[in-house]
Amino acid sequence: MKLKLLGFFSLTLLAAFASASQVNWSAQIDNGLGTVDGTNLAIGSLLRIGTFTNISDANITLNGMDLGYLDAHFVEFGTAAIGDGFDPAIPAHFAASTTTNAAAFGLVGAQIFLWAFDTPSWETATQHGIFYASTNSWLFKGDTPPDNSTSIDLTELTDGAGTSLNSLARILWGHFGTGISDASGAPLFNLDLVPEPSTYGLVITGLAFLVALRSRRRK
Repeated sequence: MKLKLLGFFSLTLLAAFASASQVNWSAQIDNGLGTVDGTNLAIGSLLRIGTFTNISDANITLNGMDLGYLDAHFVEFGTAAIGDGFDPAIPAHFAASTTTNAAAFGLVGAQIFLWAFDTPSWETATQHGIFYASTNSWLFKGDTPPDNSTSIDLTELTDGAGTSLNSLARILWGHFGTGISDASGAPLFNLDLVPEPSTYGLVITGLAFLVALRSRRRK
């Protein structure tokens, strides 16, 4: 079910003629975004698209508890917020169009990542999620028309019915299927928790202790 948008497509049509790379990005077709417990993600929650540099998918997942570390490896293309593109704004969903000079940021041909947070600022987030699809549409285009635009939606990570993940889906932090969209009734893409700094420190201390204990036993 495609939710009703106001003025979105006229803006994207105009942007397509700009001498820059354009990404139309959304969670408007069936699947929206939710918190770890399945609550529809609140209006105003921050969304970012860009790419991660000098870090593998495995390392992104390994460092999912450290937002500062991930941000240091993130090249941002644009931002939006939950509720954007709808009048009135609704939780869980958004539709945005961003036009930027991709070449200037070294983004041409790079993977597009959707990074979602549970607050309006990533620095204050207690939950986040990182998603993409391993398809050509989820790659940044060049800046020269006519091949300078791509359109992506979270539903592309699912089967045709939007009820399960497909083989192209990549969720590096977060999960799928806890709760449903209040607007469409389709399963949500869920964020996962960011531990408090004190908790994160305890985890690191515990891992260091286990490594030391194993080393001692070997000796």
